Amino acid sequence: MIAFFVYAAKRLLIILPFLIGLSIISFLLGIIAPGDPALTLLTMDGSTEPTVEDLAAMRHLLGLDQPIWQQYLNWLIHALKGDFGISYLTQKPVLAEILRRFPVTFHLSLWAMAWVLFLGIPFGVWSARYKNKKSEFLVRIFILLFISVPSFWLAIIFMLIFSEELHILPSSGYGDITHMIMPSFVLAAGTIAAVIRLQQTTIISVLEKPFIQRLIVN
Repeated sequence: MIAFFVYAAKRLLIILPFLIGLSIISFLLGIIAPGDPALTLLTMDGSTEPTVEDLAAMRHLLGLDQPIWQQYLNWLIHALKGDFGISYLTQKPVLAEILRRFPVTFHLSLWAMAWVLFLGIPFGVWSARYKNKKSEFLVRIFILLFISVPSFWLAIIFMLIFSEELHILPSSGYGDITHMIMPSFVLAAGTIAAVIRLQQTTIISVLEKPFIQRLIVN
């Protein structure tokens, strides 16, 4: 039991620098992103024209006039306490916004995982069994397609086909099962292709082992 806790502590220490680096990169991306949060807040009504003094006051209120390293430390300290700040757009706590959307994201992730399990593994085994057959060649084409095509482009194609042309699936919204089929499959498509390829390669390599070949011969 002690060895387990020591191992877990070592793994946590290894992942800690990665998490810190990831938080720094995410924070810097927000800093260098185009746009001014202070200007966005002051012009959200579409009619206000803020003065230089208004912008300076808003930046001071948001802490944007502080050095970048100080902004990061302030954000990190508050984040460790569970305070992720206030959203610039909704003026609501960021944590509350995340929690409000989490059930939908979790539901979508479960659907995507189900696609991977029920398509990736069986088709991987099947493609290994029928390698170099015509039917397996078609599967190989789909694998290449799903890996190569970006998810956002695949989503557009699916919406044009299944929503605009065939009127089978809704293109937006959240409610029943039909709303989850298309976005979850698009989300899982690349992973499905990768799992099929990995399963095929792994099974073929195992089947080529001498002890397996002896079993097949016998």
